Amino acid sequence: ANSKDLLSNSVLFTLNSTASATFTLCMVPVYAALFLYHRGTFVKFLKSIVAKEFHDKLNGILALTIQTYFKYIKGQVIVYFIVGILNSAGLLALGIKNAVLFGMLTALMMIIPYVGIIVSSLLPITVAYLTKDSLWYPFGVIVLFVFIQLLEGNVLFPKVVGKQINVSTWATLVAIFAGGILWGIAGMVLFIPFVAILKIISDEVESLKPINILLNRDEGYKG
Repeated sequence: ANSKDLLSNSVLFTLNSTASATFTLCMVPVYAALFLYHRGTFVKFLKSIVAKEFHDKLNGILALTIQTYFKYIKGQVIVYFIVGILNSAGLLALGIKNAVLFGMLTALMMIIPYVGIIVSSLLPITVAYLTKDSLWYPFGVIVLFVFIQLLEGNVLFPKVVGKQINVSTWATLVAIFAGGILWGIAGMVLFIPFVAILKIISDEVESLKPINILLNRDEGYKG
C-alpha cells in the first residue's frame, strides 16, 4: 500500500508540475504576440532616444538581435535533444521500463532550469524503486540525472548555445550564474539573450570594445 501511495503521489506531483510548466509555455506565445504587436512603438521609442545619424546602425542591431534570439532557441533545442538521448541511454543501461519516454520527458522539463529535471526524475526513480529488487537502481537513476544535469549546465549548454549566438563559453557561464543570483530561475533563462544583445551592441559601438573582447567567441587570448 505504501509503495502504491508513493507511486501515486509521485505521478500526481509530476502531472501537476508538468501542467504548470505547460501553462507557462502556453502563455509565452501570448506575451510574445503582444510584444510583437507593439514592436513599432518600441522601435519608435528607441529611435527617439538615439541620434538620427545612428538610426541605420540601430536598424542593423535590431535585425541582428532577432536573428540571434532565433539561434538561441535553436541551441536550446539541440541541447535538450542531446540530453534526451543521454537520459534514455542511461535508463536503458539500468534496465528501467519506458526508458525512452522518461528520458525525453526529463529533457523536455529542463525548460524549467534545475526544478524541471528534479520533478520529472521522480517518476523513473519511483519506477526503479518499485520494479527492481535493489536500492542501487533508484540510486543509479539519481546519479545518472545528477551527472547529466552537471554536464548540461557546465559543458553542453554553454558550448552549444554560446556557439549559436557567438558568445564565449565563459560569458555564457557568467550569465547563467549571475542570472540565477539576481533573478532566480527566470534570470538563468533570460540573462543569456541579454548578454547576446550586449555583444551585438558592442560589435557596433567602438567605446564598448573592451566588453566585446570578453563576450565575443572569436576574441580572447590566443597565446
